[in-house]
Amino acid sequence: MSHLISVDCNGSLVHVDVTDQLTLEGYKHIVPYIDAAIDEFGSVRVLFDLGEYHGWDGEARWEDLDLELLHWASVERVAIIGDPKYEEGVATFCRPFTAATVRYFYPADAKAAEEWIHEGL
Repeated sequence: MSHLISVDCNGSLVHVDVTDQLTLEGYKHIVPYIDAAIDEFGSVRVLFDLGEYHGWDGEARWEDLDLELLHWASVERVAIIGDPKYEEGVATFCRPFTAATVRYFYPADAKAAEEWIHEGL
C-alpha cells in the first residue's frame, strides 16, 4: 500500500497527494475518483502533488498505463508537483497517452501549479 495517498475532488479538479511509493493498491484507490469526476463533468483536470514521492513499484506502472489509455482522453490538464529528479520520467511517461497539457512544477512553485490548474475553470 502507498504509505500516504489522499484524493480530493472539487468539481472537475481531482487533487492527488502521493507520499512515498505508488503501488497497485494506491493506484486502485485513485482511479474511482477520476472515473467519478469524468462521469459527472465530462472532462477533468488533475493535480498530482508528489510530496516525498519515491517512484512507482513495477506493477503500478503498468496499471498507470491502463489508466492513461482509458481515461486521459477526458483530462484537460495535468499539473505535477515534485522533485526535479522525477520530472523527465513522469512528464515524458504521461505525454504519449494524453491530449492533455502536462506541466511539471517543482515544490517551490506549488502556488504556480495551483494557479495554472485552476486557470479558466
